Amino acid sequence: MKRFLAALWAVLLLLSLSACKGKEPLPPESSAPPASAPVETPPPEEPDPQPDPVPLPDLQPGKILALGDQRLGFAGGPGDDQLATQAELDRWNDLIATAPVVRMDFNDMHQEEKDLSVEQEQEILDALRGAALELYPPDHRENPVTGGGCTVVAYDGEENVLFKAIYIGNWFTVQFGTEKARYIFDGEGTTLNDIYARGW
Repeated sequence: MKRFLAALWAVLLLLSLSACKGKEPLPPESSAPPASAPVETPPPEEPDPQPDPVPLPDLQPGKILALGDQRLGFAGGPGDDQLATQAELDRWNDLIATAPVVRMDFNDMHQEEKDLSVEQEQEILDALRGAALELYPPDHRENPVTGGGCTVVAYDGEENVLFKAIYIGNWFTVQFGTEKARYIFDGEGTTLNDIYARGW
């Protein structure tokens, strides 16, 4: 009986050892938190591209008109001159930068009609665009310089008047289109002196 029990014990021991060898130990649980997925940063927003400026038309030759020519006349009557405000200055700056000027008439002290070349027109436009006009104070009472000046009339491709302007050495008076009001700016010491002193 003892031999039987010893043999049974030996068999059970062998079965127990073979069962332990068949099991693989489980890996220890990690205490570290799972790695989070990398956060993708969106690319920086690119500023909207600025629209290309609208190309201005090519100039066509104009005229230097004789004194008293009716094409130089301003609409309106006495009392239509008024000091320009910031609204008119903004309007002028926008107009002279974008106006589709195709032809110009010019007048200083000439007594007869002459041709105004494209090169001369370009000089006038450059002076007008670079003038950096200023405003007179609301209570300004100074009179314009006397003894000469120059008048510019600008037309688009359909012969519509874009503006008329008179510069007499300090006052720069603008009439928009065919409006009756005439707005007075301070043009003294600006690039307008280039056309005022030169004339053609």
